[in-house]
Amino acid sequence: MSKLNGLVEQYADALQQYLNGAGEEALRHGYEFGRQALNNGLGGLELTKIHREALLRILKETPPSNQTIDTIQRAYDFLAESLSSFEMTHRGFLDALSTLRISEERYRTLVESARDVIYTLSREGTITSLNPAFERITGWEINDWLGKSFVPLVHPEDLQQALQSFTQVIQGESPPTFELRILTKSGSYIVTEFTKTPRKREGEIIGALGIARDVTERKKNEAQIRRSEEIFRLITENAGDLIAVVDLQGKREYNSPSYGQLLGEPTELRGTDSFKDIHPDDREEIRHIFLETIRTGVGQRAEYRLMTKDGSVRYIESQGSVIRDESGRVANVLVFSKPLALTAKQYKIKNLKASFDVATVLISTYIL
Repeated sequence: MSKLNGLVEQYADALQQYLNGAGEEALRHGYEFGRQALNNGLGGLELTKIHREALLRILKETPPSNQTIDTIQRAYDFLAESLSSFEMTHRGFLDALSTLRISEERYRTLVESARDVIYTLSREGTITSLNPAFERITGWEINDWLGKSFVPLVHPEDLQQALQSFTQVIQGESPPTFELRILTKSGSYIVTEFTKTPRKREGEIIGALGIARDVTERKKNEAQIRRSEEIFRLITENAGDLIAVVDLQGKREYNSPSYGQLLGEPTELRGTDSFKDIHPDDREEIRHIFLETIRTGVGQRAEYRLMTKDGSVRYIESQGSVIRDESGRVANVLVFSKPLALTAKQYKIKNLKASFDVATVLISTYIL
């Protein structure tokens, strides 16, 4: 009570100064008084009570006159200034509350529309929340699992890893991304990629917040690619023919082991220009065929001379095919080649015959 009386006296002195004509300086004191009262935990109702007590004291000490009403009105202005800090604090609280509501709404929209499962767990491992993606991915209803342990959802062979990561989170750690097989309503399991972090409230860990992504199709595709690569490796390593994969500039990306007899260690050929080993007299023609294969997407057969690592010439027959990327565009050219058992004389005769056949066709066409 003595503290309140002391505040009444301070307020009464500041109010009296204002009523005596101190003006803006006295109003500033009124504002500061209100701010200090707010910092001391007083509310607007208590400040109004202090104002009433202070005004009554002043009126008792002042003889009644025609100025009494004016005094009360001016005292009200002083009170309004004292309460302004309360008003600003209240407005700030409302703004903060509005911002919080907007943030919560945005967060809720984000969670509910996310393609990945977003979930929370209690410290005991009980599922406390799930977003709609859980139903879409697993087939379960959200209410089937709220309030239940996450353990039955995990494949038995993955359970140890799941419990270990959960323990890490409860201890305040954020384990690296990991994969678990999760039970669906149909009884099958999907491969799911998890990220998990501690969930805190006022500095205390109250559970876990996690995101789970269905990577079943990705894992199937990766397995299929690995199988395809293994099959390709077995074919190329055991095939007598020459097999090569080149980029759109003709740079080598892969050469089968059989290239070792002609051009050297296949791994050392990677990134080199495949055209430089073609005989200079055949190089431009083969380059033209290569570019046409890329342009049309249709492979062509060609014969040419290849300069080997020992400087000799080998006669080669090649057939190209295009490799397309996921968008359907030509990404690489696959070339199957085999050496021809021809002498230089036989190669010339064969080329002359081919040239003669072309000329015959052109002449026949022209005459007809």
